[in-house]
Amino acid sequence: MVHMPKTMKRKLSNMFANFFWGVEDQKKKRHWRAWNKLCVPCDEGGVGVRDLDEVQQVMFLKFGWQLLTQDSLWAKFFCAKCVKNSHVSLMQEGRFGSQFWMNAFQGIPLLLQKSQWKVRQENVSLRYDKFTEDGPLCSRVNLITEPLIRVQDLFSTRSACDIIRVKFPKMDNVDWIWNNLLPGKISIYMWKAYFNCLSVDENVRKLGIPIVSCCNCCETHHCEYLNHVLGSGDFASALWRKVYAKMGFPFVAIQGWKERSAAWFRLASRQSQVGILTGLLLSIVVWRL
Repeated sequence: MVHMPKTMKRKLSNMFANFFWGVEDQKKKRHWRAWNKLCVPCDEGGVGVRDLDEVQQVMFLKFGWQLLTQDSLWAKFFCAKCVKNSHVSLMQEGRFGSQFWMNAFQGIPLLLQKSQWKVRQENVSLRYDKFTEDGPLCSRVNLITEPLIRVQDLFSTRSACDIIRVKFPKMDNVDWIWNNLLPGKISIYMWKAYFNCLSVDENVRKLGIPIVSCCNCCETHHCEYLNHVLGSGDFASALWRKVYAKMGFPFVAIQGWKERSAAWFRLASRQSQVGILTGLLLSIVVWRL
């Protein structure tokens, strides 16, 4: 595990973002949503990729956890170098010889704060380690002796990432949008529509680009914006009317596409084949629009 410079992480993140949004004629397409908002789980509005900063922090947390729980050569070297074979909670800053050890140290207080020991295996300090909800005993009582108890070693990169990352609000109907039965390109297109990340004329105008907006799917040549293209336009309304008729659902003409999507997903169900088809059909129709 090597400390990755910020410049390298930024360049790699730009490469990932360019790959996601696409390149046309060797020119990068517009990034309609910030990369940090994509690097969150799908149920929080992202696309499920990991941010490189968070990945590196998790790797250092994993290394710190191994130092705390394993009786390895690295753990012995670390204790001898930084804490003089004392408990890691007594470690002081300024006793590190490299960026690697500094990063490893910075994660240990977080591990001690967020972890709780269970009585099972290995040796642990009764005075300094946290095995109750109220924290270590040294924060409440002054123990003279240093008893040992047995603990269980449990760590996962998923739980560590959930600790350090920024949480976003939950996204509705994510199980239908990112359903395994749908091709990835349809799920991504539905995600872009959900967050208004499609290059309709209205969004292009918001960038300060003066263009004459005209919807080619309408006889009145209405201004092209997301709700018009996917919901209220002449072509979209006619298509939705046919889909509702085929499925036997009542059609509401005056309804935005997001409201229509929410109402449609409420009709979906995993209890029957028709219910599953209903949940998948919305994303397919939006993709074809």
